[in-house]
Amino acid sequence: MLQLSEIATDKATLIVENTLAEGVEVFVEDENGEYVPAEDGEYVAEDKIIVVADGKVAEIREKEVEEEPAQKPAEQEEAPAEEAQEASEALEEGEPEAEPEPDERDARLAELQARVDELEALVAERDARIAELEAQLAEKQEQLEMSADKPAKEKVKEAAKEGALRYFNN
Repeated sequence: MLQLSEIATDKATLIVENTLAEGVEVFVEDENGEYVPAEDGEYVAEDKIIVVADGKVAEIREKEVEEEPAQKPAEQEEAPAEEAQEASEALEEGEPEAEPEPDERDARLAELQARVDELEALVAERDARIAELEAQLAEKQEQLEMSADKPAKEKVKEAAKEGALRYFNN
């Protein structure tokens, strides 16, 4: 059984049979969906560089670790120091902090509480309506059970005596 593996690279997705190793044929999918031999060159994957020559893997190298990450922490250390300096300067100049004022916070809390109360009232209203409908349903079920006790002929006679049919019964 043929098993293919796909390796995402900077140029294309390489397709190999089974696993990637030197000497293995490497393919790419063309615009028609057909597999064609990969072009010669270097393909950079996440952690390795794959060198292709004559449609086969010629070499597999580990990707070199860049020194930039070592420099980034130093830059990151400078940024908080700059932010702290700017914050202390703002305090010296008497600028207020970005924290919301208590009045705004209280107004927002009151608004949210009003919305919660409104939703609770709607839920209570729905619960009352559900209870009402359940009571009506129970009443109808009771009537249905009581009507099933009498034969249909008797029910028609009773209906005739009570309603408009009494005029036609004579």
